[in-house]
Amino acid sequence: MGLFSSKKKSDPAPPPPVRRDKVQAALKLGMTWYGGDPDGDDFVTNRDRYYRALKGCTRAEVDYVEDALRRHGYPP
Repeated sequence: MGLFSSKKKSDPAPPPPVRRDKVQAALKLGMTWYGGDPDGDDFVTNRDRYYRALKGCTRAEVDYVEDALRRHGYPP
């Protein structure tokens, strides 16, 4: 295969899809932690639930969740 070969290279693999269920769960827990819990659970419990949900997410999913929370006015 030469430098200017006409043979097409294979396209790179598409990025992995965002796992919508994990992201939605993390967003919900983040809003509950930052915004107050209607069930009355304490701050530490909500924080731990949020970080456990993020632990199962990829870096891109975590970035998306944190950006979404910031866009909606929740603290970083």
